[in-house]
Amino acid sequence: MALPELLKKSVEDKLKRYCKKKLRGKVHDDLKINFRIRGDHVSLFEERRAFLAPEKWVEIPVAQFRYNPKDKM
Repeated sequence: MALPELLKKSVEDKLKRYCKKKLRGKVHDDLKINFRIRGDHVSLFEERRAFLAPEKWVEIPVAQFRYNPKDKM
């Protein structure tokens, strides 16, 4: 089940602000925090340059959230 549209918009807005605020300055050229929404899952991940191939970026999972409509939160 996908996130309800209003909840999805709220999650996107909050995570965009979080990701932007979390990393600033020079480190942002080599390290990023991002998220992806798929269905009822929201994945938060770190992106960093690959050690032996700095032109490539690798994703490292940080957290995953799942929407359960039965939870009254």
